[in-house]
Amino acid sequence: MGFGWIISSPTVINLSHNGSLEHCASSTRAESFAIIFNILLICPRNSTVYIHTDSQATIHTFNSLYSHKTTPRRFQKINNFLNWQAIKHVIEQLRLKVSLVKVQAHSGIETQQGG
Repeated sequence: MGFGWIISSPTVINLSHNGSLEHCASSTRAESFAIIFNILLICPRNSTVYIHTDSQATIHTFNSLYSHKTTPRRFQKINNFLNWQAIKHVIEQLRLKVSLVKVQAHSGIETQQGG
């Protein structure tokens, strides 16, 4: 399962990264890995971060992290809860403001032609 990200900002040189997870059948797991290990860990403290994703399941799970309805027991029942726990921890420690934004699948993706 592959993942990738691009950081675009008027004040920062554009950065990008891509990777893959072996033996991972879950797109939500790949999305959560991309969020924690490739996006949030490189953000400066007190940043505002907008993550564009085509995964409604990822957005729903992320939003449930901060729901008053999510008890500690329910949190442990979330698929890939260790990844989500790490995401929540990084957000809190770095004091990030994070929003996930739904986009159409593969919208605006530039492809490179091999030659």
